[in-house]
Amino acid sequence: MGLGKRKIISMEKIENEQYRLVRFSKRRNGLFKKAQKLSSLAGCRIAVLVISEAGVPYTHGSPSFDDVVRDSLISTNSDSEQSSSGSDNNNDDADHSSLMNVDNIDDCKSIEEMIELKSQLEERLEMVNCRVRATEFEFVRGLFA
Repeated sequence: MGLGKRKIISMEKIENEQYRLVRFSKRRNGLFKKAQKLSSLAGCRIAVLVISEAGVPYTHGSPSFDDVVRDSLISTNSDSEQSSSGSDNNNDDADHSSLMNVDNIDDCKSIEEMIELKSQLEERLEMVNCRVRATEFEFVRGLFA
């Protein structure tokens, strides 16, 4: 046998519930160990959330799951606030309501107008993504409360 050859493991659902629970536990612990090793080798911060078949959440974080997720959400929210703070609120609301209308694409008369519309849509998408992440974080935090 040559060195470096790995045995291919078929990925099928384990029918025996007890075997499946043991495999889940071992794989989860292995994943957490790999995450810890990556964190120490690369000097990065890691948050891992695993939810079991029964809906039980298991977390691992380096330095801690809550700190990593909180810091990530705070930095994401501050980035979106900085990008949206440069415009007037009344004008901003009007822009956002007009962005909801897809017909705006047909109203663009030049490339510059299309680029501006694309930029506005990307900013709005980032704001929506920030709200989704904040809602997910609150949900996860509620699981541990």
